Amino acid sequence: MRPVLLALAVLTLAWPVRAVVDVVSPGRFVVEIDGFDLEIPYDSTHPLDVPDPRIERVIIVIHGSSRNSDDHLARVEAAADSLAGESERTLILAPQFLEEGDIDFWGLPPTLLFWSSGWRQGNKSRDTVTNPRPARISSYAVIDAMLDAVMDPALYPNVARVVLAGHSAGGQFVNRFASGSPSEEIHAGVSFRYVVSNPSSYVYFTPARRVEGWPGRFAVPSAEEIARCPDYDQYKYGVGDLNAYMSEADSSRLLQRYGSREVWYVMGELVTGSAGLDVRCEAMLQGAFRLDRAILYFAYIREVFGPAVSDLHRLRVVPGVGHSSADIYASAIGQDALFGPTEGDDDDRDDVSDSRDNCLLVANPDQTDTDHDGYGNRCDADYTNDGTVGIADFNVLRTQFGLADSSPLFDPAVDMNGDGAIGIPEFNLVRGSFGGAPGPSGLECAGTVPCP
Repeated sequence: MRPVLLALAVLTLAWPVRAVVDVVSPGRFVVEIDGFDLEIPYDSTHPLDVPDPRIERVIIVIHGSSRNSDDHLARVEAAADSLAGESERTLILAPQFLEEGDIDFWGLPPTLLFWSSGWRQGNKSRDTVTNPRPARISSYAVIDAMLDAVMDPALYPNVARVVLAGHSAGGQFVNRFASGSPSEEIHAGVSFRYVVSNPSSYVYFTPARRVEGWPGRFAVPSAEEIARCPDYDQYKYGVGDLNAYMSEADSSRLLQRYGSREVWYVMGELVTGSAGLDVRCEAMLQGAFRLDRAILYFAYIREVFGPAVSDLHRLRVVPGVGHSSADIYASAIGQDALFGPTEGDDDDRDDVSDSRDNCLLVANPDQTDTDHDGYGNRCDADYTNDGTVGIADFNVLRTQFGLADSSPLFDPAVDMNGDGAIGIPEFNLVRGSFGGAPGPSGLECAGTVPCP
């Protein structure tokens, strides 16, 4: 085999690439653009033209680069089926963003919209010589139109919750859509959640990126780095040179929106390789691999918005799972992200099920557990990990009191609330639990390291 062909074969084995879709989804969602009715395929678990008062939650799931919307719908549907009552009260909707090769291969009619790979970042559909279309629309505007349709009270009068979920390229879609879409403001009476899973890159809202060798620190890249990667802060990686949809709001509005929205980053523990990874310099400035990029991005969001953003933004890592939307959605963490804890299973109301909550009696949606002992920082003053809060732990606090995270002596395991400083909140935690045990935690492995 020739070297070039061998290299292509290796790349194909490392990451399956689907040139055209195996299936064109059967549904047709009509969008009116400049007076023309055009369509996008979709799959759904309930008909979109039959009123159903049982529907309380809408999940719109975005496929990955393979554009297999049917598979992604089936995976979320399987998660719903495993939870009592969810299938009946949840509408799952999976749009399919076709590309031109799909149109040609399947001989599809000129009413169907299609995109380049830019559907991930909200670019407009295409109009080509081979496949002319009378009008174009952003892929994000299509989702806005779908949301308008399912919010019609004559159709689903009891919808109270909307979840936008996407894996891989779909995760890129959801990350950027969360900042650019006005739908959450338009439908203010409904709660929204955005589930971003295993994407290859994120949108940054300022020119700062990670500082190599300094975890949790962000700064504008050096002159040498910028010279090597002059477009590092252009959209889709930053907010420079925004496309038409995203530029409808200025960069400060995009920033404000994103910080105010509920976003879950659900990552596989094993997404540490380079298969299918965006290795352009713009992406490499965001981290070395998918999990690294997620951890850095979550730290960046906390840097930009402050620790309190963890009440809305949560990073969850699914143990033993790699780059698989099926495994992500089937996991307990994935189900929490999509459906939230079941009623009566979240005593501290932090949107983490009690059986998976490392602080049962204190709301800690970020689940930070610096020493990995199964007790979250917010309820763990047992700094010595001997099972009891006592003199030894008070002495640890005494040496840390007054320190900030800029100090080389700073111990993040003592920082109960993630504000980067050790002070009165930590003193009150030690005082309130002195003589007792840390926690309580809902994790079975609590008290062992590492847990889980």
